[in-house]
Amino acid sequence: MSSLSLRIVRNQKLFFRASASYLDRVIERCARMRPYFRKHPALIVLDGLLNAVVEKDPDVSLRKFVRYNAPIVLRCFMRKRK
Repeated sequence: MSSLSLRIVRNQKLFFRASASYLDRVIERCARMRPYFRKHPALIVLDGLLNAVVEKDPDVSLRKFVRYNAPIVLRCFMRKRK
């Protein structure tokens, strides 16, 4: 937990800012869920969102998601629809 930095704002709410290395570790833990992607396509979307947060470039992240993950998600939804 040393990679998290905490700060208190005026209204005394506690916020944290996670470092990129911490977020990378979280994503790697989520990568263990990849065998379940076909059963639960929402996990694919979650994985894409986590990667977008780390990359901090929404355009590139969206392009990567559409290129690599969107076809898988669409196939899963089409199978469930039949």
